[in-house]
Amino acid sequence: MTWDMKFGGKVYDWFGRHPRSYRVVRWVSCLGREQFFHRRAIAALGLKSGDTVLDLACGTGFNHAQLARQVGPGGRVIALDYSAGMLVEARRRAQKGGWRQIEFVEADATQPVLNRGSLDAALCTFGLSAMPGETEAIRQVARALKPGALFVVFDAKPFTGLLRLLNPIVQPLFGYSTNWNYTKDVIAALQAAFVEIEVEEHNSGCNYIAVCRTSAARPSSATRSITRLRAARRASPSRCSLFSKEELNNVEG
Repeated sequence: MTWDMKFGGKVYDWFGRHPRSYRVVRWVSCLGREQFFHRRAIAALGLKSGDTVLDLACGTGFNHAQLARQVGPGGRVIALDYSAGMLVEARRRAQKGGWRQIEFVEADATQPVLNRGSLDAALCTFGLSAMPGETEAIRQVARALKPGALFVVFDAKPFTGLLRLLNPIVQPLFGYSTNWNYTKDVIAALQAAFVEIEVEEHNSGCNYIAVCRTSAARPSSATRSITRLRAARRASPSRCSLFSKEELNNVEG
């Protein structure tokens, strides 16, 4: 099959009109652990009050309650998506939740729509693997981040290990239903754009969280987050516990 912006736009405009269906697809994609992974990814950002954070491919706004709480009323959440239908639902949720610090941008992520060095952090959940031109989108995020800032990516790739036997079924199913391009190597594209990256895999390799850092002249909170991830992976390679239960509860929505 072919993956392009036109097909993806139709798919996600439909999901914008049917958010419950979209939630089911995400739940299945995470093997029932969607909320855990989202809390973990947002915790990895290390956000503080007043920060400006990008939610790339924001979809229906699943991350927005947690992000708005983390940056506080004085911060900014820039919600960017190329699907008008998804943004309609995301705006509805923001209005209902009273999250006035969220700014919505309908745009192609491969274009320079954000100012250089304007972001304290960036997040993308289930976006890059379904996004045409992901390599350029990653470059644009790196350009917009401040020195030493983090880009956290939660996404999917084909199964490894014994569950790889499911790939011939899963790949075309999610390819047609979500525009997921299982042939992409998103991790390699992230490695090419950032000075440091740590990747944590789950669910037999089909889900991963990548924590990427831009270059910085001196250690920052972003550097410390990656250092903690590396230390935790050395201590327990099979089950890395990046954050304590209390830390995860702090971002639970």
